[in-house]
Amino acid sequence: MSAPAFAAPGDPLVIDSDTTTFTAGSWGSGINFTLTLPEGVTEATVMVGSGGANGSGLIGDALEVIDEDADGTVEGTYVPPAESSPVAPDADGYPYYSLTANYTYVVDGTTEYVYADDIELTILDGASVTGPARVTAAQLESAEGVAPQFAGFLPDETLNGTIEIMSEANDWEYETIGDFSTTVGADGAGSGALWVTGAQVGDFIRVVAAGDASTVTYYAEVISADAPTTPEAPVAPTAPERIETAA
Repeated sequence: MSAPAFAAPGDPLVIDSDTTTFTAGSWGSGINFTLTLPEGVTEATVMVGSGGANGSGLIGDALEVIDEDADGTVEGTYVPPAESSPVAPDADGYPYYSLTANYTYVVDGTTEYVYADDIELTILDGASVTGPARVTAAQLESAEGVAPQFAGFLPDETLNGTIEIMSEANDWEYETIGDFSTTVGADGAGSGALWVTGAQVGDFIRVVAAGDASTVTYYAEVISADAPTTPEAPVAPTAPERIETAA
């Protein structure tokens, strides 16, 4: 994105939204936003961040916007990817989500960033998936496999999804290695069985399960058999290279 010229570089940027509450498992129709840009600024970037006890990162790709009318206002809707569906916070408040935006300008050859104040997004209890955040290759290949637990779906709802792996062998990009279909019980809850053959220490497993109105994502890191494991916890909806969880 090119850096515009300014009468007063560094003037504040303001972002507002009338959609700040969502149910776990779905971003609905997306996050509406209105940007108020300072004079001379016609380009900005809108993004959603997620944070956990171990750090923070972005949800999906940032959205580049342009003030085509040059009137200082841009309205739009940001729709995060389905595989990054929101997760309700745990007792410690993680993960949390926020909407923000920025623009850039250049001073003496250096690019400077101006950020709008974050808008906190509220995630209510809804569809969820839990499971061990760290697993061994032996567990993934055992007769029992790994059993993600689903909850908060409609009674007797059928979930369809994919099983994916990210590893050095595929340049740290997710590759689909299988698909599945499972039906939850009358209480909207159920468990799955996950088997993966040939996973290596350091790989990441991603399971994306979608119902009629909600999508949940389970992540697990493959660790060595003698590495410490963590308790079951909701898994953050960001990609593993920037995973943020309370675990």
